[in-house]
Amino acid sequence: MDESDAISAILGAVFGALATAVWDMTVAKEKDRTDLSLKFILETLEKQKEISEVVAILENPDVMKDSAPNAGHHRNRVRKIADWYDTIALCYLEHFANRDLLDKAGVTRLIREFALKVEHQIPTLSACEKRWASVYRLKVGNFGIKMDGKNERICN
Repeated sequence: MDESDAISAILGAVFGALATAVWDMTVAKEKDRTDLSLKFILETLEKQKEISEVVAILENPDVMKDSAPNAGHHRNRVRKIADWYDTIALCYLEHFANRDLLDKAGVTRLIREFALKVEHQIPTLSACEKRWASVYRLKVGNFGIKMDGKNERICN
């Protein structure tokens, strides 16, 4: 074996190890995305009762008016679910979560439906929650996601 054969063998081994390391990192990253998505799905299922109660609040916006009893409590419940959905939407949009899994489980559909309901109640909710930017981006179709093709804003 001459010197060039030895260098070729060493380079082959180095590139093989590097390719294996890149492959392992890619597989691990996908596993992390899937694990995070499964956690989101399970927690969304656990919050289902609370989510339906918040949807009922959004469908009866008078309970959030300042003059209504417990108005602040109702608005805070809406904010809590919106914050939860915004976390999921951010991870979805930034590819930290497995998009396909969240789509198939219906979580992204729930977020879009929620965003539409919130959008209709912004006057009742008074101050616009700019921290829900990811919910808005998911709803309007940024990053290849289309719901209604419009570019309305949740926040004015």
